[in-house]
Amino acid sequence: MLVGEPPASDNDTNSRAVGVPPLSARGAARALADSTATRAEKALRLLASARSAVDQGRYEQALLTFSQVATEDADLALAAYARMGRALMLYQTGNTREALLALEDEEVSLRGAAEVHAALAALLWVEKPGLAFRAEQQWAVAREFDTRYSDVAWVAANKHWPPRALDALTQFLRLER
Repeated sequence: MLVGEPPASDNDTNSRAVGVPPLSARGAARALADSTATRAEKALRLLASARSAVDQGRYEQALLTFSQVATEDADLALAAYARMGRALMLYQTGNTREALLALEDEEVSLRGAAEVHAALAALLWVEKPGLAFRAEQQWAVAREFDTRYSDVAWVAANKHWPPRALDALTQFLRLER
């Protein structure tokens, strides 16, 4: 061992035994960054695929794809988009209770994210009339951060909500049940 050279670890010894040079700290960090970038690219492709499935009315496929990203890439920031999409697809496919629970979880972890608050307001308004005041509170938070959720056409075109969630938003905006 040279002076100033760190002692070899078992991994270094094992790597040398099979002819693989040990990774330097900088090399390991670079490999991790490359791995994360590759995973993020894959997650982005899957999210685009899920959004396309929503636009084509393939809600079960969208649900599976959003769920895959949310599970496999939970440590990436993109997982928040996947969890939001998953919640909306649960609602679209008739899993109202699970959808509301998922949105409530997201409301806690993504406090201030207008989309979560708007979706929760709409779904609570339609599905839980006894929680109308809470729905209105959620709406106030959503509007504080982004007023565009008042435009159902904008939500459909830019956020790609499925029809059932768009209907709930429309009912909420009209204050109908």
